[in-house]
Order: sequence, then structure tokens, then C-alpha cells
Amino acid sequence: GLTPYRICIEIANMSLNDKDIKRIAIAPGEQSTIELESAEALPSAPNYPTETEMEHINHRLEGQYELQELLGAGGVGAVYRAVDLALKRQVAIKVIRSKFRVSPRIIERFREEATIVASFAHPNIVQIHEIIECDLTPLIVMEFVPGTNLEKLISSHNCTRARLIDIIISVCETVAHAHAHGVIHCDIKPENILLSENGRVKIADFGVALRINQDAPQDESAVKKVIMGSPAFMSPEQARGDLAEITNRSDIFSIGATLFYALSGRSYVEGNAQQILEKLRSGNFETLTDDNPFMPVDLTAICKKCLEKDPEERYRSSYLLSDDLRRFQDRLPVSVRSYSLPDKMLRAIKYRKRNFFV
Repeated sequence: GLTPYRICIEIANMSLNDKDIKRIAIAPGEQSTIELESAEALPSAPNYPTETEMEHINHRLEGQYELQELLGAGGVGAVYRAVDLALKRQVAIKVIRSKFRVSPRIIERFREEATIVASFAHPNIVQIHEIIECDLTPLIVMEFVPGTNLEKLISSHNCTRARLIDIIISVCETVAHAHAHGVIHCDIKPENILLSENGRVKIADFGVALRINQDAPQDESAVKKVIMGSPAFMSPEQARGDLAEITNRSDIFSIGATLFYALSGRSYVEGNAQQILEKLRSGNFETLTDDNPFMPVDLTAICKKCLEKDPEERYRSSYLLSDDLRRFQDRLPVSVRSYSLPDKMLRAIKYRKRNFFV
């Protein structure tokens, strides 16, 4: 059902269920992967750096860094915690899985990820320190963020709604900064929203990010059909694989899907990867209703605005989305709902009472 696209799934002898499916990248004539995030499953899976390879990399990095432990891995890369021997600090080092090191295209994309992140700085984006050329694989040395991620926080059921919304507000403002620099993340999801030990939000994994050059004329005939992102959180235009359609509003859809998941505990579009892609491409998925049992009406309206099938109907920018979320937190009217005059007045009176002494 995904013609003319071709999906090639690399399972690596792991058992796979719908929750394992994280990312799909598909292009005509190209091998594609479904990315797996579970580090626990890796020991039985081939093609991750072996002890011999780790020793080789550590030898190559001698005097600079020392690999300590595997933090996690996906279809193409693996990330290790390491020690910066000169500066006496912990870092994260990302490597390419051995089976993909023969692909110049993947290696080029790997370097591009580092270049994109290094092109702009923001305290809520995992920073790149440097790229080291190793004969086995290029190595991306990154900031190490001790703590957890939003997926684990949601699964713990130990977080208030207000805190979840504050996290999403930080995500909105960080993504807006990336958009201002012409970068579309394309893979906003709970696993890529890291939370440091002091509570700071850090957005990670720009591995499928797009750099948009608004000044350069675009030859639509040269644009390839590529589906990239995580099915449960990607926008319909991403599912269609048309890069020319992907804009900042694609990330806004993903933020809305993440917000819905954080508040409801379920994906906005459900099914396995292929079912989700078909629903997104055809537009055959449910829209939110005002009587959604998972959240208040105002919050439902905000999610609904993010999750519009037509990108033109979504928020124009993630700054506007963050503003509405702040207004919800302050119990003020949000921009995407109509209110009666008495309701507006009552909200204004309550807001002034709460902030009278501020």
C-alpha cells in the first residue's frame, strides 16, 4: 500500500512490536530502516560496535576521549557516554553502525546533522562539540545530558499536567529558534525531548532535520520523495514524502501530537507504522472534538489547531502556540476559541486577582 515507495525493514533479529517502531526513512532505490530505541535489546543484535571496535575507537581517541557505556541506539547510529580526558567532563559520542559505514550518502547525512546543529546555538538544544574522523566511522562528540526524556516521564505517571505543558512551551520556543535559522527538525517526539537533572529541556537528534533556504529557487522536479520522521508523531505532508511541502508547520503538527500523547497517554493516530502512514497520507484519521475526555476544552482547541490536516490551518509559528499554552496556564482566553463576553470578563477578573500582588 506504499507504492511507489519501497520499505526495507532491518530487524536485526529483534522481536518487534508497534511500540518499537520509531522512525522510517524511505527513498526510491534506497535501503531504509525502522529505528529501534531500546538499548536493552542491543546485546543480541549484530552490527553494533563490538568490543573490538570499541577498543579501536578508544585507541583512535587516546588522550582525547574514552568510551564508557552504550546509552542507546537506532537503525543507523549508536550513542555512547564517554569521558573528555582533557576537560574532565562527560560527553556523548555518536557513531554509525558498521553495516552503514559503506554508504557515502549516510556518512554525508551523519556529518550534515552535526553541521546543522553547530550552525546555531540555543541552551535548549543538545550542542555539538566536534566531529572526529575515525577510519571506522565519523564520530560526533556532543553534550551529555544526564537525566531522563519526556517518554520516560510520561510513562512514569509522575508528572503534573502543568509541568507537561511547561515542557512543551520550552519545546515550542526552542523549535521556533531553529525555524528562525531555517532548520526544520522533522522528528519532534517524546524520546527526543531530553530533561536534564535540573529540569532543563534539551531537544536532541537532528538526524533527519531539513535546512530550508528561502532565497534559493527550488526545482520541484529535483525534489526526492522521502518519508522521514516517526510515524506516530509525523505530519501528513511528511507521510506523503514530499519534501517541498515540509515547513515549520510540520514541526507544529509533531508538537501537537506530542502534547496530545503527553496528556492522553496514547498516540493521536494509532496503528502500526504502515497503517499510520496510510491514514496520514489519505487524511483518513479522526479529528479532535471539543468534548475530548483527556483534556479541558481550551487545551483540546490548542491541540486541534496543531493537528489540522491542512498545514495552512495550523499555527503560523510555534511562538504563537507557546503563547496560547501560556495563556491556558494563566487561565486566560486562548486565540483558537470563541468566548462569550461574560466568560472573557470572568477570566480577566480571576487573572487580576491571582496576580494582584505581583
